Order: sequence, then C-alpha cells, then structure tokens
Amino acid sequence: MYESRRGRVTEQYGAPELFLHDQYSKKSDIWSFGCILFEAVSACLDRGRPFSSIYAVTSYYSNSSIPPPRISWETVGSTPRLIPMSARPMRDRAELHWQNLNVIFEALFHRDPNKRPKPRILIKYIQDCQENRPIQRQQT
Repeated sequence: MYESRRGRVTEQYGAPELFLHDQYSKKSDIWSFGCILFEAVSACLDRGRPFSSIYAVTSYYSNSSIPPPRISWETVGSTPRLIPMSARPMRDRAELHWQNLNVIFEALFHRDPNKRPKPRILIKYIQDCQENRPIQRQQT
C-alpha cells in the first residue's frame, strides 16, 4: 500500500480505500478499471456510472448488504418480454454476456483490495466473455 496526497484522485474512479484511508495499491487501479468498464458497457444507455458519488462508494464499502454494480434488464431499462421471439437467440447471448460481466464486476469491486483479480486473471475473464464461455471465478 502507498500513501496518497489528499485531493489526488478522480472521484468517479477512486477506490474506497483511497477515500477512507488515503491508501492505494495496484488493486486500486483494478477498481478504477471496473468503473471505466462499467461506463463503457452502459455507454449506449446513459453513460451510467457504477457509483454516483464518493458517498456511494464508501457506503458500498462499509455495508456488505449492498450488492456490487450489475448489468440487468432493469439497468438497460427494458424487460425480456419486449424482445420478439425471433430475436430470442440474441437475447440469450446478451444475458450470457451480462452474467459474465456481472462476475467481472463482482471481482473488480470486491471490498477487500487483496481479493480483486490480478491483471492476468482479469484478461482471462474478458477472453472467456468474448468467446461466450461462462466465467469461472479464480483465486486472486
């Protein structure tokens, strides 16, 4: 862990350990990548952010009953019933991608920085997602 100088953080991407303890590590960058990935995935919708404020980040960190950010039908503002049956294979594929992305988000936004994935594991997750394989969580 490294000490941070106050005020040297981009609020939308800062990890909770940085806000609460003025400490950061390489795993803080993994958290930041998760924020950027979430924005990229939701860019076609409303450029949603995983956390709306520093308060949202610190609340998530300290309250284990708050689930990690997720992609779902609710997130995209729709319902599966609106998809015509002829497009069912595309719907199923989208849901598989969402399941994989949610596994990735759960790992990237782990409250314990030491349990966030290493870059090589993250790359494996992304490759599995691209190849439509279900992601198997690995130890960090």
